[in-house]
Amino acid sequence: MSPGISHAPTAKLSADAQLIVSANAAAAAPSLEKAHGICASSYPAARDLLAAYIQSGLATQARALAQTMMSTHDTAEIHTLLGALETSGGDIHAAAAEYQQAAQLDPTEDNIFNFGTSLLKFQGDSALKIFRYGTAKYPNSEKLHLGLGSALYAQGLTDEAVAEMYKASEINPADPHAMEMLGEMEHIPPAMAPQILARFAAFRRQYPGNAKLTYCYAMAISGRWSNQATADPAEIITLLKQATVIDPSFAGAYFQLGEFYQEQGQFDQALHAYQEADRLKPHQQKYLYRLALAYKRAGNMAKFNDAMQAYRDAHANDR
Repeated sequence: MSPGISHAPTAKLSADAQLIVSANAAAAAPSLEKAHGICASSYPAARDLLAAYIQSGLATQARALAQTMMSTHDTAEIHTLLGALETSGGDIHAAAAEYQQAAQLDPTEDNIFNFGTSLLKFQGDSALKIFRYGTAKYPNSEKLHLGLGSALYAQGLTDEAVAEMYKASEINPADPHAMEMLGEMEHIPPAMAPQILARFAAFRRQYPGNAKLTYCYAMAISGRWSNQATADPAEIITLLKQATVIDPSFAGAYFQLGEFYQEQGQFDQALHAYQEADRLKPHQQKYLYRLALAYKRAGNMAKFNDAMQAYRDAHANDR
């Protein structure tokens, strides 16, 4: 599992343009073209039109307008908009180049974040350097610490990654997002276990309807992520069941529920949980493998063979 970070650069549109473009970018373009035509030298009017073109998917018009604008106003804002355009078109290298230009012209928190995030997709070492630079420049930036955590995790530096996610949570203690991302790493350094467990417990009390936080708390106290079990298996099963009630589409919670049921010798319940995990998220190797073994234990060899073949197919496709 690889934790992800939000990446949605936004244009600094005028208030009127924000309302128009967000409601219907394609419909907004003609009105913004008219405004731009009235005063072609107006940077704000051109910027709003550029944003409308990009959000409408009018790449040719956007690039042509951007080139004209940059002849007189080569701004970070334009490069950020072009980065969003290249991202939406799937050209991650071109997007990174635009975000790099934006960060060099104006090394704001957002611009550094966008550049680092774009590099995560194909140049992890460079992303790590950018996020380290960003957190040094903006030590109280939650998003840059989250970005650094993701970059560290991608490089296999899991203990450091967890520490950065926790640091982000300390910066904004009312927001559970950082701890949810920490949970996606499925690892808790033993030295950090007490404070991480305490924070998951607090968030679970604060957000009882959040399935992910309930799941993270269950897995944290189970010891699966830290090798330091602190709870009775029955409590963990109860919490995981709560997570599946809150979010019936939570495949990961069903899978872990199957694991704990199996360990407790509740094989029928384990089989049902594995079936649900596989139904909700097909073609997952570990789900299929556990499901196959559960069918074998139940004496259903036909289903065992089917699940094992599906597991082999998934493994072959993952190479």
